[in-house]
Amino acid sequence: MVPPASLLLILVLGSIGMATGSLLVLVPEDRISLTRGVCLCLLGLVFFVSLFGLLNHVALRTSVGHMFRKKYELTLAEVLDISNK
Repeated sequence: MVPPASLLLILVLGSIGMATGSLLVLVPEDRISLTRGVCLCLLGLVFFVSLFGLLNHVALRTSVGHMFRKKYELTLAEVLDISNK
């Protein structure tokens, strides 16, 4: 089951916001701890998976996506490939 687009958008914005907030508190002399590094990797995973789902949702389930696919004559495989890039 695919999550709704609003949840995907919240996950994309939330993960990038949390990662940015996690790095803004550091001073230039600080090193990234193992815990913070693992957290950033997990946030990156959430970000990219959610972004892929959100782009697919927009391209495959909205009128804007339908017009874009029709204009450029894109197949499902091509839409998924573009989202993956």
